[in-house]
Amino acid sequence: MNIFYCFDKNYNTQAYLSIQSIKDITKEKLNIFILHNEPKSFSKLLKQLEDSDTNISINKFDNTNNIKFPNIENSHISEATYYRLFIGEYLDKKIDRILYVDADTVCLNDFTEIYYENLNNLKESKFIIGARTVGEKTSQNRDIWERLDMDGKYFNAGVMFIDMKKWRIENTQNKLLDKLETLRDKIVYWDQDVLNSFFNGQYMEINKNLNFDTSVDFVDEDINKIYEDVYFVHYVGSNKPWDILSSLDKKSVLYQNLSIKYFNRYHLVGNFRRKDLIDFLKILLGLKFLKANNILLFLISCVKFIFFKKTI
Repeated sequence: MNIFYCFDKNYNTQAYLSIQSIKDITKEKLNIFILHNEPKSFSKLLKQLEDSDTNISINKFDNTNNIKFPNIENSHISEATYYRLFIGEYLDKKIDRILYVDADTVCLNDFTEIYYENLNNLKESKFIIGARTVGEKTSQNRDIWERLDMDGKYFNAGVMFIDMKKWRIENTQNKLLDKLETLRDKIVYWDQDVLNSFFNGQYMEINKNLNFDTSVDFVDEDINKIYEDVYFVHYVGSNKPWDILSSLDKKSVLYQNLSIKYFNRYHLVGNFRRKDLIDFLKILLGLKFLKANNILLFLISCVKFIFFKKTI
């Protein structure tokens, strides 16, 4: 199974847990390909991932053309999201088809059968990629389609099946970079806008449970059904399970359980100590900490993170 990740050092832990979640579930041999801005920062975690059933190749992203990536200043998104556009440049030419997965995903069920089914269907189709639709053109959202000069449906790029043979034949990378320049001042959702404007609805539809969007799909009372049916949970948007205030939400448990399993602590991330402390006090005063599966471990993790900046 060929799986591709793109991320930077800020997502090292998230990517590690995402890959571990796949390793926990599937019995297939894995070829994991990583495109990273600072590969050395991931070296320690990388050693913990490699074994006889997992081959990992990591490449350093080199912005040789000095591309200024749009709309990343003052955003929770870094330039690493645009690395997806360069997959063909860094992937071994012998690889014809891959599954691209965002680092903020967690694998819950064995997707081996549906992986091969989708790649075979993609091979037989006219399409280059397979993805999940998250929006259709309506009178209410017409401005999105006008902004991107498209009339097709809109997909989430967090999980994509890609026919790399067609990608190369069609010179997709260069065409995407041309599209990026055309749209530069209109881009809101980063490379996802670029991909959608370029493909303009011409992609193979995949099962929503391969890219289960926590921002729209998640319902608290359905947590058990999620464990049964969903292949990949995707933490879409800025409300992440490693944020202190969100870390005890029901949907965050799926992620934090992995952190507890592999690091024996909750994984918490924050930028400003004062804000982190205020958020922690809100959790204490609101008794939200009582929701934790391991209350003591959660409190210790918060204290270490806030006061000693000890994280993973």
